[in-house]
Amino acid sequence: MKFHFTALALLALLTFSCKKTKSETTTPETPDTPQYVFTADVDNFWKAHDAIRKEADTTKHLALLDSLFIKPGTPGLAAIREARRYRPEEYVHAIRSYPLLWESIRENTYQSKGLSQEIASGIEKLKELYPDARPAEVYFSVGVFRTGGTTMGNKVLIGVETGFGDKNVNVSELPESLNYIREFWAGKESAVENFALNNVHEYIHTQQDQDLDSNLLGISVFEGVAEFVSTLAMGFSESTQSAVVYGKANSAAIKKTFTKDMFKNEYGYWLWSQEENEFGTRDLAYYIGYAIAENYYHKSTDKQAAIKKMIELDHYNPAEIERFVDASGFFEDPIATYKVKDSNL
Repeated sequence: MKFHFTALALLALLTFSCKKTKSETTTPETPDTPQYVFTADVDNFWKAHDAIRKEADTTKHLALLDSLFIKPGTPGLAAIREARRYRPEEYVHAIRSYPLLWESIRENTYQSKGLSQEIASGIEKLKELYPDARPAEVYFSVGVFRTGGTTMGNKVLIGVETGFGDKNVNVSELPESLNYIREFWAGKESAVENFALNNVHEYIHTQQDQDLDSNLLGISVFEGVAEFVSTLAMGFSESTQSAVVYGKANSAAIKKTFTKDMFKNEYGYWLWSQEENEFGTRDLAYYIGYAIAENYYHKSTDKQAAIKKMIELDHYNPAEIERFVDASGFFEDPIATYKVKDSNL
């Protein structure tokens, strides 16, 4: 089963997804802004928002959005609109319907400018760890609550209206259909906690093979490699992601349960799901993949070669993934052993 892969789960509809597309020319901003991190769409959105809020004639709202936000938009705005099928009418509806929300999240979205430098530093460090890194760009843009971020080809696309929410945002106007936004933000103390780390993670996804034919094990490796290498690039001793923290404290039990599901092409409660599980912690496949990558890295004498190997894994080749996992020594037995057990069930 070949498919375009969706990555880093914020919630089921807030995941980062990868889709290959033709590279487009970037839009420069200011001289001191790294040329692979762009934030102009955020400023343009607020210009359109303010103009729409001031204009009593609703028949002019779409034209204002078009002239102030969509037409001057970066290639990142075009890409995130394509990836999540955002229509102009949705933007206008959201601006009209959620004034309290927009007012309470506004200052959060401006933090994208400060994060640009932090993300750029992480990317520069990544290039030291992985000199073969291909050029990629990070765009802070605005959508309509269907993703905190996504990747498309060589672009990391951040939806600040979702990704930058936290428990302090006023959600009283949201309909029940957007309850997942309430739940996501309710658990966030800070709008930008670990945000730079998460986006270096996504930058790494632009370097990986994004067309996958993979079971749960392969997808866990795909995500875990990005999480582990991003922590190295950002100078963290280890990931602070809740699934990784919980996984390290409960490794044996998680590993035992995972081996029963690792060859499935349905990911259940292991990834991008709010399904309840016996551990009470979501996205534990991130821990599995992270621990595999961590083991492989620490067992390798040539660290740079290990990073290159992890990033360049052929995820359309299950045998290569299994050899990599075996080389990591994470599981007690070779993967083939678990395959035999699985076939006998």
